[in-house]
Amino acid sequence: MSDEEALSSFQRKIRQSQALAHPNIVRVFNGGVEEGQPFVVMEFVDGVTLLELNERVRHAGRAVPDAVAVHAAIMIGEALDHAHTLAASDGSEEGLLHGDLSAAKVIVSMDGAIKVHGFGAPTASPREDDAFPPLGRSTSHCLSPEQLSGDVVDRRSDIYSLGVVLFELLTGQHPFTAADSRRKREKILAGDRSSVRDLRPDIDPGLEEIVDRAMALRREDREESVQKMVDRLRSHLAAQPSPGTSAHLAQLVRELFPERLSAVSGRYGPSDTMTLDTQMPVVGAPGPGQEVGTGPEGQPEPEGETVEASTLRGDETWQGTLRAPRPVPKPVPRRRPLIIALQILGIVGAALVALFALSHWT
Repeated sequence: MSDEEALSSFQRKIRQSQALAHPNIVRVFNGGVEEGQPFVVMEFVDGVTLLELNERVRHAGRAVPDAVAVHAAIMIGEALDHAHTLAASDGSEEGLLHGDLSAAKVIVSMDGAIKVHGFGAPTASPREDDAFPPLGRSTSHCLSPEQLSGDVVDRRSDIYSLGVVLFELLTGQHPFTAADSRRKREKILAGDRSSVRDLRPDIDPGLEEIVDRAMALRREDREESVQKMVDRLRSHLAAQPSPGTSAHLAQLVRELFPERLSAVSGRYGPSDTMTLDTQMPVVGAPGPGQEVGTGPEGQPEPEGETVEASTLRGDETWQGTLRAPRPVPKPVPRRRPLIIALQILGIVGAALVALFALSHWT
């Protein structure tokens, strides 16, 4: 693929990502190329990745409760379904694959909200720039067998990846273990994996069946759509004595990442974000030695409505605050020195006259 074709593909994916508006998807505000480097401006979500959460749980000798794992999978599935059924401007169904879903592409905010990012592969993918060559543009260990083999992919590839993410949450381990990436790839292509029951003998049979179907080697054996998988997960969760919620997920994050609570303050999640007006002037990245949220002289900027965002440019990442313009207060008119002097003389003269009159009276 030429540089021009790669740039065209990048810009097309930015436009498609900007059309995604869902509470479980990280918003993409803008993107482009500056000084030859592509960049993306997206919603900033204060939290940890699902991968970090799972690793911290394992190191703490704990396990993600099944109900919480299922809740997270439902939220991810809702995000995928929104992208898969994305309607084009002419009303036709265009659809957008994630194409690289893994626990590292899912953020859990400090209040338990699930946010998926990294969408980019259209569902109709015979085009060369959307093909997934062996081990393709991704290093994700959650790719489906058809992606690894370079076959044409569809929505069921994302279902497979969601099954891997759910497997990891339920067991704390990856379904394919191997000494190196080449051997792991061979196992994925052959469907040679551990079963959930091998690692979790107490797993609910219904939940095990949902995972097995999502990770079926043949795509024809998987659910036809993510929504069908989500519906089955919701039915399973509703039958549990203690269903998982965002509040349970938030509690788990806060217990395992107390250092994050000491470093941040305020509320978290979708309720604290606002839609970015494309015409709104943006305060750029802070200058040398200048903290985010301060003016040029280091003075705090006025408080008010803000949009937190991350800007990815080349190998650099800047996280800052996009601020809406505020009315500039009218300057206080300065009095001319001559006028002030005359006023002072007038006051002094009036005082002298009053003093003279008083002394003459007495």
